[in-house]
Amino acid sequence: MAFVLSEEQQMLRDSARAFADEKLPVSQLRALRAKGEGFDKAAWKEMAELGFAGVLIPEEFGGSGFGYVGLGQVLEAQGRTIAASPII
Repeated sequence: MAFVLSEEQQMLRDSARAFADEKLPVSQLRALRAKGEGFDKAAWKEMAELGFAGVLIPEEFGGSGFGYVGLGQVLEAQGRTIAASPII
């Protein structure tokens, strides 16, 4: 049996991929490494505003409640660009 993402999970995946492609490309990782910085604080702020930092947190506590499947979608998107991110 194949695993199928819900429509909301697909939207999260697409949003995470678009963000990573636009804001967290490999070139950004290289630039941060050259400067001796761990991650881009402005990009992290945007990720938090998009709700990526709260995917594991239930909605009743202010998160988006996507659970581990949602976190997986965000991490997979960032892994595609080798993003420097404090999401974990």
